Amino acid sequence: MIINSKFSSLYLGGNDKWKAPFDRDACFLHKYAVGEEMRIQFIGYTIPILAKYTDSSGDETPLIVQQINSGTGDGRLFEIVFSVNNTGIYELNIGSDMDNVISYFQISNYSDLKDSTILLNYTHRKDDYDTIFSDRRFNFRIPGGIYPGDRRQAIDNSTFRDQRFIQHQTASESYEISVLTAGEPYGVPQWAGNRINNIFKLSDVTVNGIDTRRNESSTPEIIQIADNYPLYVYKMNVEQPDDERIYPNTDHPFVPPEPPIPGNGDFNIDFNIDFLK
Repeated sequence: MIINSKFSSLYLGGNDKWKAPFDRDACFLHKYAVGEEMRIQFIGYTIPILAKYTDSSGDETPLIVQQINSGTGDGRLFEIVFSVNNTGIYELNIGSDMDNVISYFQISNYSDLKDSTILLNYTHRKDDYDTIFSDRRFNFRIPGGIYPGDRRQAIDNSTFRDQRFIQHQTASESYEISVLTAGEPYGVPQWAGNRINNIFKLSDVTVNGIDTRRNESSTPEIIQIADNYPLYVYKMNVEQPDDERIYPNTDHPFVPPEPPIPGNGDFNIDFNIDFLK
């Protein structure tokens, strides 16, 4: 058995973990930019554990699997840190003689991702949640953005009423609430919303390089795109420093795609996934 960290850069698991048997056919490929670091931590219960990624031509690249902690119970905590310098679709294979997981990801040029994705970069003030944070940060790239049209103003007021019941303001602080949108336009699996919720438990999170915090107890709100379609859009209220708030490459608001018309086939994403078959 292999248990992936809640903060790993890649999801380790098949479609059956996030797609019901009656759901429409849908494919989600996690995308990272050329040379972008992916960090995976997981608990494994058998050794040795080997890892590799394979391109669409069948060429394999072995990865270094480092044991970084004795783990929990009989398990050991392992880590894989790697990046890929060529674009394409890849199969990641991690396992031993008894345990094995396969995941798929896509590497694209940064210029193809900068307008349609955001990069969450994060760490924590201490090792926690069965994860070793140390000096290295995690990356998590996801389709979406923080859009100017989703901003709203807020205020934290302190007041009191005197004996004549007249209200007086003693202190006031204004701030702005932004909305992090993940999954536009075609959606992301349920595990991606869960990953975002976990990431914002941590003490140090940036979005596209800007310090970002969860607004109070906000959680990702799920937005259904179509009936029986297993990919969703998530929105969560966040806050960023007033003097650093920048909205790069987000000159358009989120517009949900039209739902599939019954009888016209499934809602397909337009790229070749023959390699995944």
